[in-house]
Amino acid sequence: MRTSPIFRKFIEIDKMIPESIMYQPVKIAQLNDLQLGGRDFELVLDRGLLFIAMSEMKITTRLDSYITNVSRK
Repeated sequence: MRTSPIFRKFIEIDKMIPESIMYQPVKIAQLNDLQLGGRDFELVLDRGLLFIAMSEMKITTRLDSYITNVSRK
């Protein structure tokens, strides 16, 4: 949120806290035509790793999965 120039200007952070640093995100990869949604993530700062748990987001597939899992119990 602090990296958004509009947000920084709105709250006048550069005027109020001049020592504040603005970091810009760096894109390292792009996944095209991925029909999954992010469910959870884990950031390991000391190793520079980001793990993202992806899952099917279509409601019909998710309902089928829930029904299948309930019927197995």
